[in-house]
This record gives sequence, structure tokens and C-alpha cells, in this order.
Amino acid sequence: AAKHYPQGLIRPIYSRWYGLLGIYIAFFAFMVVVRAFLFEPFRIASGAMLPGLKPGSHVIADKWGYGDSSAFGFTLRKGEVSATVKRGDVLIFVYPGSTERLEYVMRVVGLPGDLVEYKQKSLSINRQPVRYGDAGAYEYESQGRVVSGTLRSETLGGTGHQILIDP
Repeated sequence: AAKHYPQGLIRPIYSRWYGLLGIYIAFFAFMVVVRAFLFEPFRIASGAMLPGLKPGSHVIADKWGYGDSSAFGFTLRKGEVSATVKRGDVLIFVYPGSTERLEYVMRVVGLPGDLVEYKQKSLSINRQPVRYGDAGAYEYESQGRVVSGTLRSETLGGTGHQILIDP
């Protein structure tokens, strides 16, 4: 095929070494921008969000407006949170003051100015108990043993979800 290629015909840029290098660099830069400012995949490490998010599950977080612009271990920019955080949203954050980068996945139950109390397996927000509905029993495996808990349904911020009450 190379023998029949016309001499003197200029090859396209993507068929030269520097063209391919440019394509790889542009793709990497695109991925860094997407992962730093728009979306980032995470893996659920613990059972803190059972039964909705199981350990080992993968989630994709929307990062636009939440002030953390980091990708692949590099922080490009730290800014203020401009997105509206609502009660019932699921947030992924790095624990403040942590020396290693551990991502925590938690549901927002209180907003600035709220008084949040959790006593005897019941949640109260501004001295108003959150109403629960009984949703049955739930069994899950934790550290090689089967644990059973009680499922409850609750509504936070207009969004209903199930929670696990671990004995």
C-alpha cells in the first residue's frame, strides 16, 4: 500500500507523530476538565448509605457549582459553593482535617441554622421529629457475617427514601 502512495502528497496531520501526540494531549485535557468541573466517578466504600447505596457500588457525582475542582489527585481551583444544597441530597466530601483523602458519602439532613438531634434511633430537625414509616426487615453482609436491621421510609426535603436502622 505504501508503494502505491503518491509521492509529494502531504499526509494528514493525524497520521504524523506530533499530530497523534496532540490528539492524546487534547483528549487528556478534555478528560481533566470534565472530571474536575462537571462529573467524577466514585466508589461507595462503606455501608453507611444502606440500603440505597451498597458498598462497592459506583456513582457519578455532579460537581458543577460545588466549589471542588480537582481531578486525578490535583486541585485546579477551590471556590465557594454556588449550587443550592437541599435537605435529602446526597453529598460526597473529603472529611475536614483528614490527612488521607477519604471520600464520605452522606445525605443532607440539616441546613444552616437548623437544630439537628438524633436520639434513640430517631431524627429531629428543629425540634420536629421526622416521621418514619415501617418498611420491613433487611439483611446484609458486613465483614463476613449476616446482619439484620429494620427498614424505615422517611421523607426529607420532599424526597422519600429508605433508611436502615442498625441495632
